[in-house]
Amino acid sequence: MNSIILRNKDITLADPALKEAVIYGFDDSHTIKHSSNINFPDYSGCLEAINSGEADYTVMPIAVLQHLYMQDYYSNIIPVVDQSKRYLSIAMNKNVDMNLYTVLSKGIVNLQEDQLNAIVSDSTLSVGARAVSLKSLFYSNPVLSAVVIASFVILLGVIFLMHTWFEMQNKIAYTKLKRIEELSKVRSEFLSRMSHEIRTPLNAIIGLTNLMKLSGTINSSAQKNVAKIDSSAKFLLSLVNDVLDMSKIESAKMQIESKPLAMDNMLKQLQNIFQPMAESKNISLQFHCELIHKYFYGDELRLKQILTNLLSNAYKFTENGGMITVTVAEKVTENDSSEVFFSVRDTGVGIPESDMERIFGSFEQVLSKSRNNQQGTGLGLTISKSLVQLMGGVLKVQSEVGAGSEFFFILTLPVYTGEITEELEDTTLPQEHDLLQGKSILLAEDNALNAEIAVALLEMQGVIVECVENGQQAVERFASQPLGAYDLILMDLQMPVKNGLEAAMEIRALDRADAQKIPIIAMTANTMQEDREKARDVGMNGFIPKPFDVEQLYKSVECFFTEKK
Repeated sequence: MNSIILRNKDITLADPALKEAVIYGFDDSHTIKHSSNINFPDYSGCLEAINSGEADYTVMPIAVLQHLYMQDYYSNIIPVVDQSKRYLSIAMNKNVDMNLYTVLSKGIVNLQEDQLNAIVSDSTLSVGARAVSLKSLFYSNPVLSAVVIASFVILLGVIFLMHTWFEMQNKIAYTKLKRIEELSKVRSEFLSRMSHEIRTPLNAIIGLTNLMKLSGTINSSAQKNVAKIDSSAKFLLSLVNDVLDMSKIESAKMQIESKPLAMDNMLKQLQNIFQPMAESKNISLQFHCELIHKYFYGDELRLKQILTNLLSNAYKFTENGGMITVTVAEKVTENDSSEVFFSVRDTGVGIPESDMERIFGSFEQVLSKSRNNQQGTGLGLTISKSLVQLMGGVLKVQSEVGAGSEFFFILTLPVYTGEITEELEDTTLPQEHDLLQGKSILLAEDNALNAEIAVALLEMQGVIVECVENGQQAVERFASQPLGAYDLILMDLQMPVKNGLEAAMEIRALDRADAQKIPIIAMTANTMQEDREKARDVGMNGFIPKPFDVEQLYKSVECFFTEKK
């Protein structure tokens, strides 16, 4: 059958010093002159020897070569067709049937030339597809392989650089985030400390003015001076509250509650506050309430804060003889909720069009030539706008210089179908607190002046007060007294030896019947939301922020005795 000569690409067959690769037991080639043979166990070894240069050439059947080429790739071998005459023969087993042997032998002898050529040709047919490997691809397409490998290396480099860059960016972002968190924590701690340090002396100032007003021992001239002191102290308190509220809004810690509220009652409270102020400047203050429902769900404290800020600005920028109009109108949109329109309109100095957006910025004020003594932080409108947004509305303004301004917004409020006990106070008349008469209260307060003021205010209502200086003394005093000795505990939070939170936890943990039942109210200058949550978590029942109004103190204490009754 057809065979083929395979040589190393670096030699020529005319060289008489050639080395032929031959399988053990096979004769060497007689068609090519060579000087020596190198024997190998199989044709694969022969090809490896020629490819590596160990041998110069070999001769093998084409079918065998094709089979080996499908398994591997030989880059240094060049095939040369062997033109020598080949004969067709058949090998058979020794124990062959002689009749069969005779038939096959005669058949071969009688084959025609074209039939012999066909059989020889069949021996050159491929027996299968050559297996594709990385090695074969590389050798068959060296340039393309080099480009692919280079591209792969570049891609790996790019991926590595991108990964490194993203890691660096993540580290930078993480560092910035940690820095922001640290700054936020430092700012919160600073604001909390600042609030406490300012509120503590303010509590003394406001408390002393309350004592002086309630004592009835000062003349009318002194009463006016006391009222001025009280007004200035409360103004300073409002500035502190504005700064704290702005901090809560910026740090996304401001929370809007949803509780039943009586809209008409809230507006009457605002009217009672601002009516005397309006009368002092001969301003006509009007409230128009057009409500279909009486009660709604909402945050009464924050809604009142928004309207108070708008009314304060209207009062500030409205001259004597002007008019301020508050309008609240309801439009039913669904069975269980309504759109409520709020508006505060004045006939004041107005706002230039160029300042319409600027007035909502932090610490911004519109300066008026007629008002050189404007007070405030410039945070009122910023806080109001943010609170309206948190409630789902948008605070807008319409104004004309010299004609006045109108601030308005619309809120969607769920309708409350239950009943609310409405208590409308007349702040001009003294309040009666008969439920406080004869009650026994334990007061834990480390500031001597604040303790003296609280004791005096409570004793005015017939309360029996025992005072201790720190949380440790409060625990010991409560534990040493018989059951029911105290009706309530007022607890400051920041105290030496043991703070109010620790003291409250220890009292609640005492093994006595009244330890879990006695009301404990936090009375502190720490007014951040976190402080309220901490007080609630340790089992405190109420929270009175300093400085407190005298009526606020009485009502916060009295509500627990009302429930008992």
